[in-house]
Amino acid sequence: MAALLCLAGVVHRGAAAQLAVVDFENLPLGPHAAYFGADGAGGFVVEGARFNNVYVDLSQYGPTCCWDGWAYSNTRDVASVGPENQFSAFPGSGADGSSQYGIGYSGLDAGYGSAPQIELPEGAEPLSIAIANTAWAALAMRDGAPGFTPPFGGAAGGEDDWFLLTIYGVDAAAQRVAAVEHYLADYRFAQSSDDYIQPGWRAVDLTPLRGRGVRTLEFRLTSSDAIPEGPYAGILTPAYFAADNLAFSLPSGAVADLNRDGRVDRDDFALWEAGWGGFASGGAAPADGDATGDGRVDGRDLMAWQTQFGALGEIPAVTPVPEPGCGGLLLAMTLRRPRRRTAVSRPTPGKRPTDGCGRQSPAASPKQTDTASA
Repeated sequence: MAALLCLAGVVHRGAAAQLAVVDFENLPLGPHAAYFGADGAGGFVVEGARFNNVYVDLSQYGPTCCWDGWAYSNTRDVASVGPENQFSAFPGSGADGSSQYGIGYSGLDAGYGSAPQIELPEGAEPLSIAIANTAWAALAMRDGAPGFTPPFGGAAGGEDDWFLLTIYGVDAAAQRVAAVEHYLADYRFAQSSDDYIQPGWRAVDLTPLRGRGVRTLEFRLTSSDAIPEGPYAGILTPAYFAADNLAFSLPSGAVADLNRDGRVDRDDFALWEAGWGGFASGGAAPADGDATGDGRVDGRDLMAWQTQFGALGEIPAVTPVPEPGCGGLLLAMTLRRPRRRTAVSRPTPGKRPTDGCGRQSPAASPKQTDTASA
């Protein structure tokens, strides 16, 4: 097992459930770069969670035009305003100082396009996600951006502005069943000194979405700075946010059952063995041997299978030898068969007890930083 332990990013497992954390760190990316779907893949998968992406090649209007849904990035520009700086998180790094993070862009809320969505693995229950402003959105709200948006608070600083991210839980029938709200900026406090644009990363509690059959997380943005109707309807605040460390639980035994027959056995190992090493560029499904949902078939999938096989029968002996990378696996295994076989409504302005920086507002109201609704 020692050779397997060098494989990074293994999903943690407990007696009743497994914890998966999407931190974007293992996604391929060069220095000072962003992935925004120009390869036409239509999205990407991490830990079994699928992030949507819609890309239309209109590069004559700019090198990154045009995409919506999800991108991921490691850029660090926290000073520039404009579409050339779509991919930088305002804190200057990922959550906890990490290198990479996700960027959500809701073209749907800006006036045309799609909203960011994450399709969770079957049986997953959402737990939390880290959220931040992007540099472009934060600086545009603070200082204004000619041609896009005036500064929040207006020239005198007294206007009631806000920028709200709503995360909807959507079930298998495509129905919204619950929601969590998180304000990225709020200028509606009685004391203007309490107004804020969220400067760093904040953990958003997603447990209000648990137990409701949520299969997809849908991310929508609303703002006080918007054109409410007509052919140009949409928010004027740049419709971006940054995300990191999405955590969700999975029922034990659900991941390594590659053929979905309700058992984790040597038939699943055979699928892994057949697919091992053949999906270096991604694209693998569970039936190809991908137990971790990252689109590849490697030692992490073997570890998932081996851990869960032990719950159904004797754990087979494994003799690893080094492979390229973290050390590929040449397996000599003796197997025993186990003994058993929407439309978004604009929020009503009001004060929340807690703002995006953790401060207390002067007057409590039904609004919350993170609230659930059926």
